[in-house]
Amino acid sequence: MKRLGLHKLAGCFVAISMLTLCSCSTVKLGFLQADVVGFSERVETSYGAKKHCFKNLADQKEPYDLATDEGVAAMTTYVNNEIPRGKNTAAYYAVETACDRIRYVRRHQAKGDKFTKYYIFLLTDGLDNNSSEASYKDHETLFRVSPNEYRERLQKKLSKAMGLQKNLFEIYPMLYEGDDIKAIQTTNNLDTAQYYQFLRNKFECYRFSSTGNAPPLIFSSDYEEIFSQMKDKFISSSYEFMVPKSYNGKRIMMKFRNDKGDEGIITGVFKKVGLKYVIEDMEVKGMTMRLADQSFHNSDGSNVTFRMEEIMKDGMAFVVGDSADDVRQFYEEDGLWIVNSEYYTEKRVNMDTYFILVIDGSTSLDGRSGSTTEFDKEKEMARKIIDLIIKK
Repeated sequence: MKRLGLHKLAGCFVAISMLTLCSCSTVKLGFLQADVVGFSERVETSYGAKKHCFKNLADQKEPYDLATDEGVAAMTTYVNNEIPRGKNTAAYYAVETACDRIRYVRRHQAKGDKFTKYYIFLLTDGLDNNSSEASYKDHETLFRVSPNEYRERLQKKLSKAMGLQKNLFEIYPMLYEGDDIKAIQTTNNLDTAQYYQFLRNKFECYRFSSTGNAPPLIFSSDYEEIFSQMKDKFISSSYEFMVPKSYNGKRIMMKFRNDKGDEGIITGVFKKVGLKYVIEDMEVKGMTMRLADQSFHNSDGSNVTFRMEEIMKDGMAFVVGDSADDVRQFYEEDGLWIVNSEYYTEKRVNMDTYFILVIDGSTSLDGRSGSTTEFDKEKEMARKIIDLIIKK
């Protein structure tokens, strides 16, 4: 770490002699990986898994490594050129395929790491009408499953994807309201409330979160609006902070500032309990968050690292700022808060993340005249999701 010199204490804080303040840096961890599942009347994958009942034991290509420029370019190329086109929609089967791939990656790439986060982003413009046939032809099912049975089957698959682990796993279902979807309302003379309820009922089977708070269906006739809503709801904000072991038994305070200038505060008693360190009597103000179950002992042996997940404010991600002034640490001494001017933090971007883009290639995106550009807009949105995650 680059040293920035001395930090002056202000106000009522007690001066601490000759302590150095290290710079706040942003680094990317090695595990930021992704895949693509494309579908129309059939399902194709970027990783080339064979379709049979033992597919999780089959040879599968490595996911795209988005920590490298080559990985980003390869995934983008697949999105641009390899999404299958067809007249029907096998969305249930496509999401099920993505779910199976997540189970494979969790075991073989992430090696069961309990902190890796998993996401599925579903982009479609219609209702499923071909999963039963497509999955049967691929020997995914032994017989043709009815739509109602497939929806139940899908929810069971999603609920079992993480096994006994508590990893964050969420799906973001997004629906473009094209001509066919809009016709449901006009043909059946549905009012707005009835129409919206119909869509939510049909897409309920795609909704899932391992936290129990599943993201809602996002739908609009404007891809910019869909992306904007998804971005606001996407819980991707994580942060790690360190506490010196010498503070054992002391009350500590962490102050965080996001890129909008909002402040979040954590206070509590830092102490060792058995073989691990915890923060007892913790209070959180100005934001909400979930503290990971496990703390980490740093390699130098003098600090303990805690990881915050799902940091939110007013329903949106609370993204901690990049400046050294955006994170400050204090400990209590004789009833006064003393700043730890030795404190430094590493903001780790998208720690341990894997996601799958599930992209609809149905020709209905071309409009009834076959002349619209909605398929190109859908692919553009997929590229924006990639960009959002790698730069978050």
